[in-house]
Amino acid sequence: MPIDRTKIKREELLDILEIWDEIRGVRDMPREGEMGPIELAPFLQNLMLVDIHHPGPRIQYKQVGLELERVYGKTISGTFLDEMPKMFRRFAEPAYTEILDDKQPSFAKFRFVERFWIATYERLMLPLGNPRNDRVSEIIVAILKEAQTVRRKGGNTAAAVVLVERCGDYGVELVQDKKSGGWEGRPCPSTS
Repeated sequence: MPIDRTKIKREELLDILEIWDEIRGVRDMPREGEMGPIELAPFLQNLMLVDIHHPGPRIQYKQVGLELERVYGKTISGTFLDEMPKMFRRFAEPAYTEILDDKQPSFAKFRFVERFWIATYERLMLPLGNPRNDRVSEIIVAILKEAQTVRRKGGNTAAAVVLVERCGDYGVELVQDKKSGGWEGRPCPSTS
């Protein structure tokens, strides 16, 4: 089933999907080796390259971007899915099964507790085919925190800044100015 692109909020994910579509052309999916670090350089810190070992299949996290390893809290490059904690597998296995069966991109949003608050992430999974047969041999997984738009005082309807991180341990929220790209820490709103 095709992805509803209107549900994707992160422009980076739309860019990655566009690259995948261009390389794919009229085929079901690009072949392994056709889409890699050169095409995806701006996004590498939020990407995983996943190998599919046959028979099985057995799923291995071949390369994992630094930002994703920070979110997971440890290095998982080289680890197989069946070596991951049970809760992680329960969440991840159905997504990989869907990609292997359908050979189509997949998009989902998920939430979990991160640093004492709930974070929403967007995940895009893109299959790459084996050049010798019709099987999925690699999957590119992009995971980015869902950005929330906020308005500056007196601002117009266009969002001026993107809220990157809600009030955390230090009592500030981190925002990024969309025009300048600059970062700013703001005091958390008072809850008293």
